[in-house]
Amino acid sequence: MQALDRPTLDRLTDQILDALAGGERVGAVALQLLLRRVSANDRDDLAEPLGAAMAIELEGAGGHAGASDREEWLVLFSEAAAISDDARLARAAADLLLDVRCGWSSPAVDVAMRSIDASLLSVHVTSDRNLAASAIDALERVIAGAYRPGSGVSHEVVAPAFVRGGLGDHVRSASALLTGYMLAGRLPYAMLADELMQSVLRTSWPHGDNLTPFALECDAARLLARLAALHRDEEYQRTAVLPVGADYAESAGARLAALEPEARQLGIGAAPFGLALAEWLDLQ
Repeated sequence: MQALDRPTLDRLTDQILDALAGGERVGAVALQLLLRRVSANDRDDLAEPLGAAMAIELEGAGGHAGASDREEWLVLFSEAAAISDDARLARAAADLLLDVRCGWSSPAVDVAMRSIDASLLSVHVTSDRNLAASAIDALERVIAGAYRPGSGVSHEVVAPAFVRGGLGDHVRSASALLTGYMLAGRLPYAMLADELMQSVLRTSWPHGDNLTPFALECDAARLLARLAALHRDEEYQRTAVLPVGADYAESAGARLAALEPEARQLGIGAAPFGLALAEWLDLQ
């Protein structure tokens, strides 16, 4: 097993660059990884190929609506719009947001929370001043219907009887809650995200819980890294009730180490692993 380090991240980054140089479309998550590294000033050779790839995607931005990865495209365009003066990015994100919002009303917890999370991350690209409040309302509606104290969340937002949901339901819910906390500052959101991820860590999830189990596992590791960063915040330490013995950085690292052999086999398909690894490396 190879080490989890910057060279590992660089190898994946170079694979994405090689694919772009060969004229391939690498997908939203791979471009988001490049964008994150550009934003962090990690490498000075990424801005030009990223800009060229983004220009191609913006030309066909309408084709991302309705796609299974529309939330990833929304987050990518929104993040890019925050650091770029290219007005097309904000327009593309705002157009996608209309489509993504339809997912808020999904009866499936993972689908609804994924859409809500992406929308919360995109509030700065829309002229709708009520978007943040509306997304928060949707978040609370899903939690009210799906969450049971001590038992986690269900897969169905409203079900006749509570049946505990899968890994995707818990990870997507915890991620949306953490994003909601970052945006609204409501402490119970972060503490519930903590509770849900503690439940995830205590559970052995069957392989095939999601159609893309590798990407979902990577998202879980990335969320653990986000929680680890939050737990290092002195204000959060003073105000939150922290789970005893929780070491999210160690848990994220262990998850990434288990995923690393598969990541090496996936090429640019390992982009979700790269995003999680970048988050984890920032903790070191």
